[in-house]
This record gives sequence, C-alpha cells and structure tokens, in this order.
Amino acid sequence: MIQLKKLLAFLMAAVMIAFTGCSAQNAGSSSAKVSGASTASVAQEPTVVKIALGSEPDNLDPMLSAATDTSAVMMNVYEGLLGFNQKGEFIPAIAASYTISSDELTYTFKIKKGIQFHNGKDCTAQDVKYTYEKLAGLDGSKALNSSLAAELAKVECPDDDTVQFTLKAKDAGFLSKAIISIEQKGYSQNSTMPIGTGPYKFVEYIKGQKIVLQ
Repeated sequence: MIQLKKLLAFLMAAVMIAFTGCSAQNAGSSSAKVSGASTASVAQEPTVVKIALGSEPDNLDPMLSAATDTSAVMMNVYEGLLGFNQKGEFIPAIAASYTISSDELTYTFKIKKGIQFHNGKDCTAQDVKYTYEKLAGLDGSKALNSSLAAELAKVECPDDDTVQFTLKAKDAGFLSKAIISIEQKGYSQNSTMPIGTGPYKFVEYIKGQKIVLQ
C-alpha cells in the first residue's frame, strides 16, 4: 500500500515521486472515445506527486540514517518484516506470519515467497539475518542500533523462509522493531543507490534539489 499519508506529515525541500501503475489498466478498461479521439490518444499521463522536506537526507541507507525526513521517504523504498496500517496495527510486509514462544524469548517469522529486491534478487531469511546482525553488532562489527545490541542474543535461519530471533530478556515491544528496513545481504551501495523491496524504486538523488522514486 502506498504510504503517501505518512509522507505528507513531513511537508517541507522537493521530493518527486512518480508512479505509473494505473495508466495501462485504465486505458484498457474503457473503449469510449472523447471528441472523436481514439482511446490511445487519451491514455493517462504518469502522475507526479511532489512532497517537500525540511532537511537534506542524512544518508539514504536506513542503517546509517537517523533523520525523520529521510525515513519518511525511504520507507517507500524499503520494507520491514511487518508494516502497519492507518490504525497503527501491525500487518504482514516481508513476513507472511510470525509466532512467539511460550517463554516470550523467541520470535519466529515466516518470509513470504516471491518477494524480490528492486534489482531482481529474491529476498530471503538470510537478508533479514544479515540486516539485524549488522545492526546489533552480532556480525562482529560495531553495533549500529544500541537497542537491538542490548536485547538480541542471536538470529538464526532454519531455512531460507524462516528467521528466528532469540532475546536476552522479554520485550513486549519487540514487534515494533520488526518494521526495520530489510537490506540485501552483500549489497554495499545503499547510501548512493538504495535497493529495497518496497512499492517504490529509487531513481536518483540530486543534492539540494530532489529525490526521485518511481
């Protein structure tokens, strides 16, 4: 679902988001003519939505970004295991479902099949593991997220469709961390050419002018 309402809350420099999905469908669903013109000549042009931001993006890589404005844009390029609806309720995103162990220390997520990054590569549990281990410093590097570093004991993948998080202690709010943007394992250019699984694909960023998503 397009998250435009969330972006509108950050109206402030210029972001251009172009989307074209409706044109072909609308043109094909009607055979009417307007003033003698053929249906081809009245096909809808791509819709362009411009939204202002109050600050320059600090980093296009969600792992390295702390700016709210940047997150408001990049949440359309990336997805988490879960998303949320207009009521603030958690809904499936990359994950199809999840379960919580009886001791509330293990969270198991099943990954949807067929989800791909914008470069055509499949999104698997390994990408989720990579993202959370890097953020928590479980990969041996410096932790990028102090909260995850403090509570995650380990992240495991029983198979490519399953990822398990084991916590050091119970955390009733852990699901809120399941909206963290999932990045592709082994891809290192998210700061300049971000690639996610979200509804919009990154096109370009011109400093001081615009970010273009399509």
